[in-house]
Amino acid sequence: WLAARIPGAAVEVWPDYGHYPHLVDPDRFVERLRTFWAEA
Repeated sequence: WLAARIPGAAVEVWPDYGHYPHLVDPDRFVERLRTFWAEA
């Protein structure tokens, strides 16, 4: 719903990560943030 209303927004789902992807796989999370920031 929210991504449909924000231009350029995206939803990324990591199966089996629940509500805490930053705790389950911190390296992947940080890499995703770096990619996001580089594209912003």
